[in-house]
Amino acid sequence: MNKCVCIAHAENIGQESGGTIRVASLAEGLVEAGYDVHIVAPKPRSNTEIPDQLSEVEIHTVPVTSKGTLDQIPRALTVSWKARQVAKQHNAILQVERGTLAGFLTLFGESGYVLDLHDIGFNGPLYQNLPLSPLVTRFVEWMERRGVQKANEVIAVSEPMQRFVEEEWNATETAVIHNGVRPEILEYGNERSVESAPNEV
Repeated sequence: MNKCVCIAHAENIGQESGGTIRVASLAEGLVEAGYDVHIVAPKPRSNTEIPDQLSEVEIHTVPVTSKGTLDQIPRALTVSWKARQVAKQHNAILQVERGTLAGFLTLFGESGYVLDLHDIGFNGPLYQNLPLSPLVTRFVEWMERRGVQKANEVIAVSEPMQRFVEEEWNATETAVIHNGVRPEILEYGNERSVESAPNEV
């Protein structure tokens, strides 16, 4: 069994967001399970720091910053290319965060990865007000579908998302890992109400 995982993540790993918290929690869990974990991500901005929970993870940065919608394509291409190199160098299982990033990886001929699908982006608000929005939306949907279909396994954050990728995009090997809650970032609440349940990160 391969005990090394390379996670491709196209967001600022030093900025606390839902996606980055999920990635850090998954990476931490893999380390605790005995895996060597590498994360490929854009170089964090100077005013952000790598989370402490990634202290045992090797971070490989690429020289692009995470600025939002306008730099998504160069960021995805750069992270994809570097993640392929790191995974091959370490004979690692490749895990890709988000369907659009997986779609870009497939343009380099990549398949057989694990896809952690945080959301379905093509029908969200991010692309609705752009110039040529209908074309952009169709392109994003095509990339996400392609990313799902080329994956060996798809991890969804919910059962409805799991059903969607199985029924609409023909995903065959799927699992659900819900987003959990990190008690240390909550200002209130009792511990029992914020403990992670099984299958949550």
